[in-house]
Amino acid sequence: MRLWRGFWAGVGLLVGLAGCTELPMGERLCKDPLNVCDCQSGAGRGAVVVRWRLADVEIGRLLPRGMCCCNPSDNVSATLRQQCGTTGNQCLLSPAWLLRKVQLHITPVEPAGGTCVVTAPCSDGELTTQYCLVPGVYDLQLRGALEAVDGDEFACAQRSAVSPPAVRRVVKAGQVVNLDGIVLGVNAPPVVLSTDGGSL
Repeated sequence: MRLWRGFWAGVGLLVGLAGCTELPMGERLCKDPLNVCDCQSGAGRGAVVVRWRLADVEIGRLLPRGMCCCNPSDNVSATLRQQCGTTGNQCLLSPAWLLRKVQLHITPVEPAGGTCVVTAPCSDGELTTQYCLVPGVYDLQLRGALEAVDGDEFACAQRSAVSPPAVRRVVKAGQVVNLDGIVLGVNAPPVVLSTDGGSL
């Protein structure tokens, strides 16, 4: 009996590991930013933790934490189903969308420096950097590249989720800067430019 319990525990572990490592397939999905932060822990440095949820702007609804895609159609290809399992009646009545990853953009203000990016799966709902930021003043902004249905698969839509403006924070040695409750918007109406160059 003990042997069988051990066997099924091993099977469960393998299944769990397989589920954790599966990533959405598709060669047309959005690429990760190139300016990745060289974020290695060091003595006398600080960290950032950020938590987020998504909101469907078109219908004005805040989505559950970890919900990062929606495809209202039941008639989907195997690729679409693998890329987004939230389909049909369990989904919102708005155009299909997928946000696989979010990026924390970190811009040093004092001392000044170039922007770098830390990426995490959208479904995590939380991103914590290592203690790798030199003490100073930083502009921090969460962004995400959206993907839309194109034929039988999701593809990069060349647009971003609506994100709040950058937040300026002071990073101190040995401390964590907390950005909680960040809301990223999907299915936002396009910005229409007026003839004088301003937005309407």
